[in-house]
Amino acid sequence: MKKSEMLEISQNRQNLTAFLHITEIKIINLLLADGVDVNHMNFEQICNTTLEQYQAKKISNRKAARIFEILAFSNRDFKIEKFRCSHGYNEIYKYSPDHGAYLFYCKGGQYKLNELVRENGRFA
Repeated sequence: MKKSEMLEISQNRQNLTAFLHITEIKIINLLLADGVDVNHMNFEQICNTTLEQYQAKKISNRKAARIFEILAFSNRDFKIEKFRCSHGYNEIYKYSPDHGAYLFYCKGGQYKLNELVRENGRFA
């Protein structure tokens, strides 16, 4: 992977919350040098750390490319919660893909929300 492609991935931030799975974090930690732990880093910090180590010849192009492939995939892999709770009003909203928004679903608090998540899963 060319350095310009790596920079393009790092500058094209779409998914603001960066849902890196624990297995992806472990893979990135293994690929980076100097025992760097990316568990509490945001997307930009991981990109910058990877680029710095690549430029300093601490990691190979293959390792840097693999890290950026993981980051590019997580950047496109959006996870949307099916249900959200408005705690102040005790209302639960369900995500509607047709509307691209959360619509009123039912009355209930955290207990009802947990019940719905158990029955239907957390992400849409």
